[in-house]
Formats: sequence, structure tokens, C-alpha cells
Amino acid sequence: MKQKLFLEPAVHTDFPSADGQQPKIPHIIHQTYKDTNVPNQAEPFIRSFINHNPNWTYYFWTDDSARKLLTARYPFFLQVWDRYKHYMHRADAMRYFILHQFGGVYADLDMECLRPLDHVTRKFSCIFPPEPFPNSVFGLSWPYIINNAIILCKPGHPFLEYMMHDLEKTATRKEILVVAGPAFVTEEYGKYMKVMEKIMNHSKTSTNKLSATEPYFYQALKLPTEIDDRLVYVPNTHYFMNTFSPVHKIHEKIAACAYWDEGMNITQCQQHNSNSSTCDRWIKPPVPSKDACKTKKFIYCNKPNELQKKACHELARNDMQLKDQLRYTFTKHNYFGSYNNQKKYKETISIFDIAPHANVYTNLTTV
Repeated sequence: MKQKLFLEPAVHTDFPSADGQQPKIPHIIHQTYKDTNVPNQAEPFIRSFINHNPNWTYYFWTDDSARKLLTARYPFFLQVWDRYKHYMHRADAMRYFILHQFGGVYADLDMECLRPLDHVTRKFSCIFPPEPFPNSVFGLSWPYIINNAIILCKPGHPFLEYMMHDLEKTATRKEILVVAGPAFVTEEYGKYMKVMEKIMNHSKTSTNKLSATEPYFYQALKLPTEIDDRLVYVPNTHYFMNTFSPVHKIHEKIAACAYWDEGMNITQCQQHNSNSSTCDRWIKPPVPSKDACKTKKFIYCNKPNELQKKACHELARNDMQLKDQLRYTFTKHNYFGSYNNQKKYKETISIFDIAPHANVYTNLTTV
């Protein structure tokens, strides 16, 4: 039987931690929006972080309060900030400065918390979960994307500072993702890890033993087995980013996978109720007829490359093991994208109606 190719191992263990140790990442939750009135759709997701982490501090940031933070602590960036043409640029950039100053967990408003986060704050000083691999392969044709929808990091981490000082170089790029978003983070991560390789000796501490807790590309870096606080830990996607993006027409890709390999029997979990943490029903996407390529060029008309084959196998395996892997999942991405489609999310609710004790940066000293 031909061995199937994957981009990361299946998860059968919980996230690695150092239980009993003091947290390296402060127990602070940060969320942002253009102002303090957030889309109604975000309410259950915001509450999920507060309810699962009742002893954590909750900070809420707006464009105005973020600019006040920059004025007080990072004035070198104000000129770039004011020049940004799209509000998504500011939404992406502000999270790096906020975490650099205060540390904690940043989460987009469409992230949903499924479990308490204390467990993930004790072993690593900075955690950047990757995008689900089918999203990166079918969305940008990249083998991986380091996401920024949820970030866990200690204050002052050198990777955050590394990115902050590179934002000026990418400010005039046309694509939103590469200005300050996930594509920018991915590029920065690659450069940063090369810097780390030059200043760290891996030869005495690297290991060939594969781990189920990290994707294969991260394990290929052969990083030190002991924890170095300068490193950026990239975990298996199933811990934080266990759902696929509808933006990349993922159902079309699933149909392509089924067409390429009819034996895969791929199904996809379609969530109709965005407030639910479980799937409403299972569907099997239609497999297009082989003569469809005669009239129109679809993705399934092309012979898949090795990267696409791996992504297809990830899709099939994720479906088979979804229930088992969700038991280890801390957060889930619901992809409602209110920043990109604000007309669709006109109905809003005040953040203080959801989190009455939310901290908002209002002066130039402390929150």
C-alpha cells in the first residue's frame, strides 16, 4: 500500500506543558476592534474566553487606544500607523505592539475558546499557531502559513520586536496579508529563525525523534530540545486552528481531492450555526464529471502536485479523526471576518455589555 504524505502528525496527546511551573506568558486576554461596539456575532466568542478563563485579565483595544499606546511607548511607529490605508493594516499591526508591551494571549473576535488556557502558558514563551495546512496550500500555494488570529507570547519577546521594526518595510505593499498579516508573519518567522540558527548551537541538543505536537516543517528545524525563551514555538494546528477557511473556497478543493483520489471518500464538516462548537451535519461534496474539463478549467482538471496531495490527505484524515482531535483543541477559528465585511455586521453590542470589567487603554501610563 502506497504511503500517504502528510504535513503534520495526527494529535493523540495534549499540548506540551510544564504543570506546576509559573506561567511564562501572562494571563491576559487581548482583543481588538475599530471601536468598543463589536458585531453581535462576536458576543458568544468573546464570552467563551472570559468564561473559560475567569481569573484572567481582559483588555480591549480600539484604533484610538492603540494609537495612544504607540504615542506613549512606540512613537517611532506613529508615522507608519497614520499612513496605513486599510483598517486591517492597523488591526494586524497593533497586536504585535500590544503583546510586546503587556504579553498575554491575543485573539481575533471570531476565535472561540473551548478550554481554559492556563495549561499552554507555562512551557513556551511565545507561541504562533499555523494556519490549517489545506488553507495555506490551496489559498497561497505555500507549504505553511504562520497565522496571527491567535498569538500567545511573553512581553518583550525578541520576535515581536523583530516584526515591529520590519513593518515599515512592508507598509506600502498592496496585498493585505503581506503588509502586516499572516503572510508578513510567515516571512518574518523564516528570517528570524535563520538569525536564531546563527546564534544558537543545535548540534548537542537536536533530536531526530518525531513529535505529534508539532508540524513536520517545524521539527525539520531541529531546534534545541531544551526550551530557549528566544524561540517561537509552532504547534500542531489541531491545538488552536482546527477549522478550514471558507475564503479559499475549500469545498471546491475538497471536490478536487475526491476527484484526484476517489478512494479518499472525503467529507467535510459544514457548520451552519456559527455559535455552535460542534458541527451540525456532515456532507459529501459532489465529485465533478470527468468531461467537465472540456468546457471549463477547474482546479481538478490539473494534475495535483506533491503539496496538494499532502493537503488532500490532511483533509481526509482531519474528517476521520475530528472528534478525537477536538478533545485537545483550545481554540477554534470561526472565520466571520467582520473587518473585511463591516456592512454585513451592522448590528453591534458594546464590549462593556459583554465584559463590564474590560480594561481599555485611556492614558499614557498604564491600563
